[in-house]
Formats: sequence, structure tokens, C-alpha cells
Amino acid sequence: MTEIYLQMRKGAAHENIEDSALLSFDGNFKIRNIECREHFNCKNPMLFAVADGVGGLKGGDQASTFVLNSLKERAIKALENNFETEAEIENIVLNNTPIDAERFEQVGDILLKSLNKELLDYSSSMGEFKSMATTLTSLVFKGDGYGLIHTGNTRISSLNGVFLRQLTHDHTNYQNLLDMGQFDAADNCSRNIISSCLGSGSIT
Repeated sequence: MTEIYLQMRKGAAHENIEDSALLSFDGNFKIRNIECREHFNCKNPMLFAVADGVGGLKGGDQASTFVLNSLKERAIKALENNFETEAEIENIVLNNTPIDAERFEQVGDILLKSLNKELLDYSSSMGEFKSMATTLTSLVFKGDGYGLIHTGNTRISSLNGVFLRQLTHDHTNYQNLLDMGQFDAADNCSRNIISSCLGSGSIT
């Protein structure tokens, strides 16, 4: 049995919550995009996802909710299907059908591109909201294993004893400069500017 704690709060400078969270366990799917504080007990397989609407662009709250609803539909179908080859799964993901939890990480890039295209298609006719964008970080547990997909700067970490180990890699200009060894430039740049997301005309 796994305990899940979920808390969502509106930022002081925001009129509404631009983030959304998806939890899937015991055949139930819950999406939250309002202020809340909740506790769940569940068994795996479990899917968790957080989409953080990109600030500074209109429609971040809509983008995050849209992407998680799309991911939810895939996850529902995945509960009823198993696929044995990567090529088979790639074809299914591209055609907006199941994710298999055991292959989740293998097809992460394809899944992100598919979700990105859906969001771009959705927002293209929405006028001032056509640049809406969101990050996405998702984790699936099944048995003793897990898989994750990730774009943006929302972090997944693992607590091992007293040590916290970050499992995701930040997609930010700051992290990119660190990766290139440009430490002085990194110290003088904004740490909040992301280099990858879904939507806003970007191809993940």
C-alpha cells in the first residue's frame, strides 16, 4: 500500500492555479486544478502526473488541464492492453491509443511529441490563448519498476534514507549552461526560464 499526499495552492502573484495534477490508481482517475489538500491510500499500478502551466503566457491553466486529460484517456486504454514490441507501441501512441506502463519510459519522446501536437492543434484557433504552454512530468509504478516522462522543470526525486536524489533533469537555460560547464554564465542567468515544454509553438 502506498500513501499519496497532494497539496495545491495558488501562487501569490496569480489569479488562479495554472498547475494540474493527475492521479490514477485502483481504476480511478482524479484530476485536480484547484486549491486542495488530500490524502490517498492505493496499490500499484499507479500513474502520477503534474503539468505546470507556463507563466507569462495566457491559458497556462487550460494547457495543463488539456494535456492531463489527454494523458488520462491514454492511461484508461492502457489498463486493458499489453503490447510486446516497441514498434507496436510507437504506432499505438502516435494514433492516440494506449500507453503500456512497462514501456512508458521507452516511448516517452514519442508520447511527448504526440501530446504536444494535440495541444498545438487545440490552441491554434484560440486567439490570444494560442501560445498556451505547459510542462509535463509523469511517473508510472508497476510491480517493482517505474517509468517516467518529462519536459520542463518540475522535479521527481527519490528519498533514500536521509538523502534526496533527483531523478529528472531540469530543462532550463540555467541547467543547460551548467551542463556545458559555463558556470559564470549560469550564475548570472534567470533560473526559471525553461528550454522545453508542450505547446507555445514548440516541438518537444
